[in-house]
Amino acid sequence: MARPAVKKSSIEDAAIRLFASRGLASTTIRDIAREAGVTEGALYRHYSGKNDMAWKLFCREVERFSANLQEILFEPVATPVDKLEGGIRYLYS
Repeated sequence: MARPAVKKSSIEDAAIRLFASRGLASTTIRDIAREAGVTEGALYRHYSGKNDMAWKLFCREVERFSANLQEILFEPVATPVDKLEGGIRYLYS
């Protein structure tokens, strides 16, 4: 069972690299599959298509970003100034 998770991770990593370097419009499912070292069918086991994949990856990254920022901003023992400085460091580093 671990193998499909590895493949999905490889697919997602490849997609992010290609979307970042080529852009969404210039990246094809075939490009992603080739970069990930999987078949196109393996991609369709996890996503209905390129746009579905891009949207889910975008949402995942926004959720991670938000969770990390919330940890900083809602730290119970930090002062408001510490929270602001921590938030700024997180946003701009």
